[in-house]
Amino acid sequence: MEALVGAALTSATAGASTVGLVGAAGVFAPAAGSIAGALGSLGGMSLLSGVMTAASAFGQIQSANMQAASLNMQARQADIQARNELLRGRQTSLAIRQQLERDLAGASATFAARGVLAGEGSSQAALDKSRADATEDINIAMYGAKMGSESEMMQGQQYRMEAKATKTLGYTRAATSLLEGV
Repeated sequence: MEALVGAALTSATAGASTVGLVGAAGVFAPAAGSIAGALGSLGGMSLLSGVMTAASAFGQIQSANMQAASLNMQARQADIQARNELLRGRQTSLAIRQQLERDLAGASATFAARGVLAGEGSSQAALDKSRADATEDINIAMYGAKMGSESEMMQGQQYRMEAKATKTLGYTRAATSLLEGV
């Protein structure tokens, strides 16, 4: 009879692993019967189902954590971009100021070469106009940089909120899976 149990298990599983456990001569057949009996009394399928449910829940939590980490990384990148926008605005402003100084120096030299005194009449009006134009360009550059920075900061905050929501959703799905599996 023990040889028949070994042969039946081998053909049912179509693998040598069962033969190795039970043995062709049935050496471990009583132990295998005890294990099978224990699994049967514990509800082997419900135990396996519980393990699979727990693994699924763990996987959902891990997936949510990975997505949240990715979103948090994107938020940090947006924060860096926000700082870069402000820096670009400052650099543009500095370049405009430097160009203004060169233009004013050139205009003053031109006026002096023509015999026009700097700071009087049309020469003063031209210098004032150049300063006003440069100030407007600087204000536009700074405003654009500030708006770009604010946009990046808002994007970073959006990523952080999505990360929290993703993590919460992962835990909620895991809990739901566990509760449904019970």
